[in-house]
Amino acid sequence: FSYSSVFRNESVPQISVRQGISADALFASQPEKVITLFCHSASRERRPSSEILEAARKMVTEHPEKFNTAKTRQDFLDILKLDSDVSYTLWRMNEIGLLSIIFPEFKNIKGLFTEPNHRLAVHTHTLYVLDILEHLPEQEHPTLQEVKNLFIEIRKDSELILILRLSVLLHDSAKGKYRSFTAGHATYAGQYIVPQALAPF
Repeated sequence: FSYSSVFRNESVPQISVRQGISADALFASQPEKVITLFCHSASRERRPSSEILEAARKMVTEHPEKFNTAKTRQDFLDILKLDSDVSYTLWRMNEIGLLSIIFPEFKNIKGLFTEPNHRLAVHTHTLYVLDILEHLPEQEHPTLQEVKNLFIEIRKDSELILILRLSVLLHDSAKGKYRSFTAGHATYAGQYIVPQALAPF
């Protein structure tokens, strides 16, 4: 992968393939490069080019079995352990269908609408919660300073930030299987969904 410095009139470096190499050909010959792409994106806070994202989506859609591996799950955990903003990366992984393959509990909440007073699908709500958490370090409001500082400290510890991010990703996971959105779905999640979700990791 190489980096360019233009993304939608911003100075955010962009990940693209080297000149003369097609992203489709790269992922066809080395499918593991799809998860490598997202590891680079998260660790270096770079955005994949639209060509790379489309090629990754194609590979994930046509060959989902190539991403249901212990290596892919470990790379996913490594992303969640990073001391950097991982929200953009997880949004893109969701967008191409990779998040649902690596983390099947996410598939169960994708497109699911619950209580009438929630306007977002459960998976979108979950990613927004993560997005808000990841952007705490940018907040200047006085009432958020204590939680901002706490989050910055937690993010420095790879195990603590992993637990926090997994908690966010799993906080509504039972809604996909329980199909009842009363207080009981949280108990169900704690007893059945979360242990099952974490077992492959």
